This record gives sequence, C-alpha cells and structure tokens, in this order.
Amino acid sequence: MIRSLSRDVTVAAFVVLAVVAIVSFAPPPQATRLSGDGHDFGHVLVFGVLGLFVVRALRRFRDAPSHRMRVVVFTLALGLVLGIVTELVQRYTGGTSSRGDIARDVLGTALGVCVAFALERATPLRLRRLLWSITALGLMASAVPLAGTLRDYRARAAMFPVLLDPAVPGGLAFVTANDGRPEVALLPAGIVKIGDVPGTTVHEPAAASDARPPALRLKLDRGNWPGATLIEPAPDWRGYRRLVVELANPGPEPLELGIRVNDRVHDNRYEDRFNAAIELAPRARRRIEYALEAIEVAPSGRHMNLAEIDKLVVFHVGPLPGREFHLLRVALER
Repeated sequence: MIRSLSRDVTVAAFVVLAVVAIVSFAPPPQATRLSGDGHDFGHVLVFGVLGLFVVRALRRFRDAPSHRMRVVVFTLALGLVLGIVTELVQRYTGGTSSRGDIARDVLGTALGVCVAFALERATPLRLRRLLWSITALGLMASAVPLAGTLRDYRARAAMFPVLLDPAVPGGLAFVTANDGRPEVALLPAGIVKIGDVPGTTVHEPAAASDARPPALRLKLDRGNWPGATLIEPAPDWRGYRRLVVELANPGPEPLELGIRVNDRVHDNRYEDRFNAAIELAPRARRRIEYALEAIEVAPSGRHMNLAEIDKLVVFHVGPLPGREFHLLRVALER
C-alpha cells in the first residue's frame, strides 16, 4: 500500500511539473493558426492528464464520500493555480498570457477529474456513464476551433493558386480587415475595367454573371493602414511567375494604395519586404501583376523565401473618411 501510494504521488508530481513545462512554452506571436489552435486544445488535454493523475494519487489516502468533494476542490484549485502560473511564465518564454488559456486549463482539469472517477469500480454505473458523456462533450467543444481551422486550411489548399476570392466558400478564411470582419458585397455598377497602363480600357465582353462580381469591400475611415491583410496565404509560391491582384475604386477621385508581401523571417523593417504603390483611376477596376522575381529580391541584403510567404497586405496610408476600395481577387499565375 505504501509503495503504491508513493508511486502514485511521484507520478502525480511528475505530471504537475510536465504540465508546467509543456504549457509554458506557447507558440510565439508569429505562429500559424494551426499551431495556435493546436496549442489551445493541448491545454485541455495536458491539464486533463493532470486532473486524472492528481485525483488518483489523492484517492489513495481515504475513500470516504466526503473526501471525494475535497479531492475535487483541491484538484480544480491546483489546475487553476497552475494555469495562472503557466500564463505568467509565458511572458518570459516568448508567448502571450491569455485568460482563455486559463479557462481551458480549468476545463481540462475538470475533465481529468471526471475520467478519474469514471475509472473507479466503486462509481455507480449510471454516474460513470454521465462522467464519460461529460468528458466526451467537453473534448468535442474544446476541439471546435481546431476543427474549424483544419477546415479552413483544406479550403485554402483547394482553391490554390488562387489566394483570395470572395466568390469561393472559405475564400476569406485567412483575411482580416482593419475595421472588423471582412465585408463581401457586389461590385458597384458603373465601374470600368482598365488596362495596366493608365488611360487604356480593356474592351472584353463580360458575361452577365460576371458584370458585378462579389468583392471584398474595404472602408478607409480609420486606422493607420486601413485595408485588408491576407494572413497565412498558401506559403509556397515557387514555380509561379507572377502575383495578380484585382482591385476596384468606386469613388469619383483617384486612389493610391500600397501593397506589401513578406515571408516568415521578416523583421518588420520596410526594407525587409516587397513594397509597391498602386494607383486606381476613379470608378475603375484594374488588374495589377507583379513578377515573383521582383518580389524575391525585394528585401535588402537577402532573398525572400518564396516557400514561406507569410503575409500580403493591401492598404492605404492613413485614414481616408468616406472612401473605400474593393478587392476582387489575389492569385498566382505561371
């Protein structure tokens, strides 16, 4: 009995230390969505193991029903304290603290408690089934964000080499706008399609369904760089010759925008990425092409890694109240 108790206490102590070590090293701020959501789900799993082994160790002391409640309270409190400690430690390990992580830690601990009591032979069958049901529901609920991210990655892969298309389901999964959730709207009527050379018009018949295609409507009312950010586009651009961006300016005045592209090792300096200016004529739609060779050599002192592209941004420098532009498509072409 003493040897068994000592073994369980030792294992529980080891699990506590392992939990602190594993969870403290959160993904860095530039981590992918997949690693971030995987880490969040990992909080639940790791703290679930914590709750399971702590309960099993504590239950070795006494088996009175009143002791059960004390074990539950102590284990949940331990999960909460360790959750707070790991979030504080993350400030020194390159991560960021999050109240959501603490909630996931407590949830995981609670699920571990449920599993521990469900595994006890003395637990009535009906209660055991209830505990397993709670555990399954808790795991499924905590896995929803990760499942959604996996779905978005699958949609991203399916539409490649198109990087952004508001007409495709899931085509905006990795797009953010400075004023909140991206808004999709039909392209306003009366917009003329022009060529790459200002002043030239592209005379090509458009099908009725293409006359007013859906586009990402981006208001320029506020923010230092209002526009759209494509976070985590399909990262490997090798084997393609050009980047194509289709934009429209519905306003009565010309509009100047900027575009930037950077890879994962970008150090946030202007000189360490690709930068270009875009000029849109009034009430005009334009297709702009950029050679990937020019993008590759754009960073000062190095070549951009076309196998690890991390971000593409189309923006206006400073707010322009009452103005907006429309982003129709971003794609790679051979």
